[in-house]
Amino acid sequence: MKLGPQVLFCSTLMLSGCREVMTVNLPPNFHGGVLISCGSGGKVDLSVDIDTGGLGTADACPKKPIRLQIIREGEQVKPLASDPPIWNETSDGQLSGVEFAVP
Repeated sequence: MKLGPQVLFCSTLMLSGCREVMTVNLPPNFHGGVLISCGSGGKVDLSVDIDTGGLGTADACPKKPIRLQIIREGEQVKPLASDPPIWNETSDGQLSGVEFAVP
């Protein structure tokens, strides 16, 4: 039995898709900037609802940036290329939120 293909598959999976995903739920017809702030809670929210002003709050941030899945009216939305998701950090390197814009 050859291990080459199995090792390649596992390595690719680890590098590309194993990270957690945060689902960001936008209000209907929302366009513009989004700011998600993280509290100091213990559990990372993997789903955040955004209000009509573009603000959302998560109980806690992940330790490392994770992929965002942005949803508006049941459809996935890509952030503006000119304003992609940027994770904000505190002075000691902990994530404190994320911001981006959607068309």
